[in-house]
Amino acid sequence: MLAPMISLLCLATTISSTASYPMDHHIERIRSYGRPLDATFSNAQPDERPKASVLVPLFEHSETKRTHVLLTKRPENLKSHPGQVCFPGGRQEEGDLGDDVLTALRETKEEVGVPHERIDPICKWNSIESVNGLCVTPVVARIKPPFNIQSDLTLCPREVEAAFSVPIEFFANEKNVAERKD
Repeated sequence: MLAPMISLLCLATTISSTASYPMDHHIERIRSYGRPLDATFSNAQPDERPKASVLVPLFEHSETKRTHVLLTKRPENLKSHPGQVCFPGGRQEEGDLGDDVLTALRETKEEVGVPHERIDPICKWNSIESVNGLCVTPVVARIKPPFNIQSDLTLCPREVEAAFSVPIEFFANEKNVAERKD
């Protein structure tokens, strides 16, 4: 989803000058820019549109000790968002009890196999309206260490073709960001 990615870019800009700082420093900065986990706000229309949540999963890379973001690539054969790079997430279900955090945690477990016990939610970003009319809430979270992307993920092949990580400061470098207009 583009809007959460743009939020990540803004966040990375504030972090890039402190890229060598420990992850706890980044977590505190992120928390100060986000909204409390129990808050409700939205840039989407305040109606009965379906809700969804994505997890913006951050973790400390086991070798570099730098803060990384976990991203997924969707399979090309999907009807919705084929081949897109995205955060783990999806539509809210009845069992989520209307809770954005529960939705993001459930979807992350389903898509990449990280159980909620390994995830420490930090904050939420403002909800946005997707091109499909969903009200999407990004939930920023830390995957508790130790975490290794090669051994600690179990991808759901129906929903995720690949998973990879990117250092958060990558998004702050203008050379790595491009805008496409059709």
